[in-house]
Order: sequence, then C-alpha cells, then structure tokens
Amino acid sequence: MPGQTVIDIFDERVAESADRTALRFKADGRWQELSWSAWSRASLKYAAGLIALGVRAGDRVALMSRTRLDWVVADIGIFYAGAVTVPVHHTSLPRQCAAIVRSAGANVIIVEDPQQLQKVLAVRSELPDLRHIIYLDELAELDVPDKQGRTLLRLDELGPDIRKDATLVSVSRLGELGSEALGRDPNAVLEQRRCVEPGSVASIVFTSGTSGRPRGVVLTHANMVASINANHLAVPLGPTDEQLLALPLSFVFARINYLTAVRAGTMTAFCTGTDRFIEELQQVRPTFFTAVPHVFERILNSFRSRMLAETRGPARGFVERSFRLADIRVETQAAAKAPPFYVRAELALADSTVFARFRSLMGGRIRFAFCGGAALPPHVSRFFQGVGIEILEGYGLTETCSAICVNRPGSTRIGTVGVLMNGIEARIADDGEILVQSSQIMQGYLDEPEATADVLRDGWLHTGDIGEFEGEYLRITDRKKDMIVTATGRSIAPAPLEARLQTLPWIDRAVVYGEGRKYLTALLTLRMENVQPWARSNGLSDIAPSELPRNPRVYDLVRQHVEELNKDLSSAESIRRFAILDEDFRPDSGELTASMKTRRHFIAQKYKGVIEGLYDESLALKG
Repeated sequence: MPGQTVIDIFDERVAESADRTALRFKADGRWQELSWSAWSRASLKYAAGLIALGVRAGDRVALMSRTRLDWVVADIGIFYAGAVTVPVHHTSLPRQCAAIVRSAGANVIIVEDPQQLQKVLAVRSELPDLRHIIYLDELAELDVPDKQGRTLLRLDELGPDIRKDATLVSVSRLGELGSEALGRDPNAVLEQRRCVEPGSVASIVFTSGTSGRPRGVVLTHANMVASINANHLAVPLGPTDEQLLALPLSFVFARINYLTAVRAGTMTAFCTGTDRFIEELQQVRPTFFTAVPHVFERILNSFRSRMLAETRGPARGFVERSFRLADIRVETQAAAKAPPFYVRAELALADSTVFARFRSLMGGRIRFAFCGGAALPPHVSRFFQGVGIEILEGYGLTETCSAICVNRPGSTRIGTVGVLMNGIEARIADDGEILVQSSQIMQGYLDEPEATADVLRDGWLHTGDIGEFEGEYLRITDRKKDMIVTATGRSIAPAPLEARLQTLPWIDRAVVYGEGRKYLTALLTLRMENVQPWARSNGLSDIAPSELPRNPRVYDLVRQHVEELNKDLSSAESIRRFAILDEDFRPDSGELTASMKTRRHFIAQKYKGVIEGLYDESLALKG
C-alpha cells in the first residue's frame, strides 16, 4: 500500500531505487546526476540543519527560489523536519513576500541569491517573527539591469556588515550544522519526522491572486498524497521516463508533478531558465514536460517564423501547407476517416521534413506534454498532436491540490480538460459553476473562516469556474467572477473572445472589457516576433521596436484582423474598439500572476484612462 504521507512515498522510492538516478541538474555548464539515496541524504542533512536552527514540527519555513535542485532537496528536508513548506514566487515584490511570510507565520525563509535576499532585507522590520534567512548562492545574475546598471549582484554588495548578520545562514553552513547534529545523533531527525501524520499540514500555498488578494491554501499530507496517487493512476510513468521541469515549483501544479515522479521512480531534470528551454529539451531529450499555454504558443510561433524565414519559393509554400496538414491529420483521426491518397502522400513528406524537424526541436523522445493553468488555443494543440506530440490538457486549482481531471494519452479531446481523475466527484451547478468533492481538497484558507465557508459548502468546493460535461469530458468555458454583463443585459464570457484574439498572428495578449457598457473593447499587446518581420517587409525597418505599438500602419494591420474575426461573432460579442499597449504584460509589473495569468482587475485599474478613452462616444466606431 502506498505511503500515507509525502515522506512515506519518498522513503519507499529511496528504498526501492536507491542507486538509480533521480535528478539531473546543470553545474558549471555540464549536466550532473543525483541518485535517490544521495537526494535522501542531502535532505536529511537539510532537516538536521533546520532543527539545529530551532525549527520544530509544525513550524512554517518559507522557500523563495527558481525551480532548481536545491528547491526539492529543501522541500523534502522541510518535510523530514516535520515542518511546513510555504512557497513564495521568486518574482514576488518585497511587500508581497512580506505579506506571505507574515500571514504564514514563517520563522525561517530560504532564498535563492542576493537578489531574493535583498527583497527580504527590505521588509525585515515588518517580520518580527523571522529568526533566520538561509541563502543558497552568493551571486545573482539579474534578468534585467538594476537601477545601478548591474547585471550581477554579489552578497557583499548588500551591505558592509552583511556577513556579520547572525540571522543570515549560508546553505553550506546549514549543511555543516546538519552534519554535526547527525554526527552526534544519527536519529536527530527521527523524532520530528515521527510527528508527521496524514492529517499534518504539509504546505501552505498562496494563490496567484487573479481576482483579489492572495490567500493561503492549507494542504495536508493526505491532500497531497491523494493528488500524487490520482496523477500516477491517470498517466502512468516509470523509471524509463524523464521530465524536463521548467515551471516554478511555487505552483502546486509543478510541485505535485515532481512528487508524482517520485512516486513513479521517474527522473526529473531541472531547466536552468525559460530562455534556454528549447536548448535544454534537445540536451536532456525528455519523454515529457509540463508547461503553461503561453509556452506552447511561443514554441509554435517561433518554429513557424523560423521555418518560413529559412525557405523560399515552392518549399515555403509546402511549409505553410504543412501547418494545415497537421490540422487535417487530427481532424481525420477524430472522424475515424482516412484522408485522400494525395493528402496521405503530403503527410508522409511533411512527416519526414517539417514535422521531423519539430520533433527534433523537442528533443526527439517526447511522448506527450502536460498543459494547465489556462485554456490552450485549439490550433496549438492540433499542431502538436498532428506532428505526433499529444498535449494533455488538465484542470485543477491550488484549492484542489493540483489536477482533478486530465486528458489521457491516446484519447485526447482537444478543447476539453479531460476526464475526472481517481477519487474525484464533480457536478455542474444550476448557474454553470463546477463543484468538486475529493480528499484532495484543501482544509481551508489560512485564518480566513469566512472565505473558506464561502467556497466550501456542504462538502463541495465551489471552484468559481464555469463549465460543462461532454460525456465524460469536462470543458471550461469561463471564470464565474469574470463574466461581463453589458448595459444591454447580455452576459458575455470574455475568456473565449480573448483566446480567439490571441490566435491572430499579431496579438500576444488580449483582455476584453465591457461591464455595464454598450459594447466590448479590448486591450492588446503585440506579438513582436511576428510584427517586427512584417514591419521590415513593409517599409518600416527604420521604426524602432518600441515605436511599433503606436504606428498607424501596425494599428491598421491589427484592425483588419479584428474586423475579420468580428464577422463570426454576434453584435454583442464583437470587439468594437481596441487599444494597443506600449509594453508587454509581465509578472514583475503586476499585469500577470506568477503563473502567467492575466490579472484583469489590476490591468483595468492601471489602464483605466485608456479604457475610458475607448468608450468616448465622439470616437466610437459605428455598428
């Protein structure tokens, strides 16, 4: 019988697969390996070090870092110490970090490097209960230059007396403390490890906050084990599989993903950065990976642009035809029909050229990929499936401890989030809201009984998502709270409209508004990898990229495509006016959550003047 706690599952895997490779990571530019037994020893040392610093069973330990080897070593170490992991997104601002650490009551925080440490030091006066800050690296490579123009930030640059701060502990010193404790007593961790029971709190994960402030979701070991086991049954994995993990482990989606790999004995390789994802897919050659929709879109758009840029004449025409052939293959498979002979010949050629190159780009061994976090545009899913890589869309919430349903290999239904997983009950309420009942469901929101009672009623979690069942398959249609009610009384779901806008080659992000208004409008950002080549080909090569969003010809290009899209929509659903914004949406500027979802209400406030301008009746379009 599988373990009843996360630590049980981990220990069982270590006992069964001790010397096999568990993790792969890059160090000094080379891929290196860590066995299951070595991982266990490293996490035990981590736990002993935390205990030596005063961490007791039930204490909360915050963890703010990118996805990397140290994250999972620390996570298991925290569990071994009987403590509770509190993930903090590495993109969090200092005030957001302070709010989470304070709300969770964490007395220790583990940070990745001087950049993250700097955030904590900036708000330390607001965290009187914080006793220790553990840092992993002494050097941070900044994604963008800071105000001083630095691209590297060293620990010593945080202050002349930084190394004298008794509350700061390097990870190497933590290891020394752990080794010393285990040397004195090999069972130093055992007593606190015994305190961990299925009902013990394992983690407090703060929601991304797309609508409203983040809340701490309390998850027990039993919740996490139920989710791990359901994932393992839904899509069986084994020791011959390997995943490349790039998603932030601060998401419960990625967290359960790596723990399911533990359950299955599957190897996990850590991507060193999203900008190196494609390069490392080719190096690691995994059998599967997990990503959010935007990653899949960017992979496809980048591949298409590159292929078209490299070909001319008839070859270019066949490249364009190949993207349609992927659709045809999926359509005929779904209809259980054989395509005409000439199409079969075209598909054979595409398979050995364009499709083969795409599969090679993905590493050449991919069996499937998982997608969650938001709706994946169907054309993206069709292309991947058409070239032989199924994208298994799923659905879940932090409150449900990751996925409650997922598409299965070989039976994917594009546009849906699959069928319910083991142990999940779900039904659709009269107003269309999805209600869920399961042992995966959270214990509640931390210190918020009223908010908990609002979503957990009569044993059912009210997800806030609108959906419908098509046989066994669940389709998500919108967020309940995001429904737009226009001045004419029409209820409009913005998500499908935004998804359609984002299928246009020039649009990267779209946010639709219209609450209480006579018509709908949209804020758009440009997909620069497509707009810039178009500009160069159309006499705008002297225009700086930063000026393109304000260029009248670019606006007219987008307008023509929006008007074409409107032809298939009712008058109430049509986008009557839009604005192209100067800057992309980013997590660090507040428009996106850490999981890359648009924060509709934040964007509405930030661009309130722009939105109001779109409803200036003197400028409104007729129609």
